[in-house]
Amino acid sequence: MPAPVFTSPFATVAELHDKSRFVALCDRIGLPTPATYVVRTREELAAAVGRFDAFVARPAFSRGGLVYLTNHGPRAGESRVEDCRPTADGRGPVDYKRHLAGELTRRALRRATERARGQEG
Repeated sequence: MPAPVFTSPFATVAELHDKSRFVALCDRIGLPTPATYVVRTREELAAAVGRFDAFVARPAFSRGGLVYLTNHGPRAGESRVEDCRPTADGRGPVDYKRHLAGELTRRALRRATERARGQEG
């Protein structure tokens, strides 16, 4: 028997995982955040990191701290700006979009099944 999973709606989870949307949320509710720049090209990335003596640059959609560019701490120099490939598509990586499409499809099918069975609340 499946166990219930208690979580926020997927749109809320997506907002919290997208770093630029999370920073905007923090701004709306008055929480301070580090200076944040959204870049879409390697040139924009180079210009953004050039503004700081110390920086950490990460993809908008990443978890676990495994992928990032920094010039300080134990991971300094592991990646270079030239190794990064920012994208103009700010809506997220392909894997995220596939997951979202699958989740929305499952929800729509579940609702349609409930309606067909007369179980909709």
